Amino acid sequence: MPKVENRFLEVGTTGKGEVVINHKEMEVDEQGHGYIIFSPEQARTLAKILVVKAVDAALELEEGHGLEAQSAGSGPGAVEEG
Repeated sequence: MPKVENRFLEVGTTGKGEVVINHKEMEVDEQGHGYIIFSPEQARTLAKILVVKAVDAALELEEGHGLEAQSAGSGPGAVEEG
């Protein structure tokens, strides 16, 4: 994945027809669960990016090309956290 400031999520595709969200410094609670809290604006932005990446992932499956070389953070998709 390309380097993105720690305050951002990376949203992309795996190259295998899947959408992935990554946060390098996700902290987990005492039960081992990680979570991110979004403002309404951030949630709407993430939703828009997820729709775009879902289309990209579907195209990867249709094309059947080995797109593993594309990173999970490729293309537009950084979502600033609050």
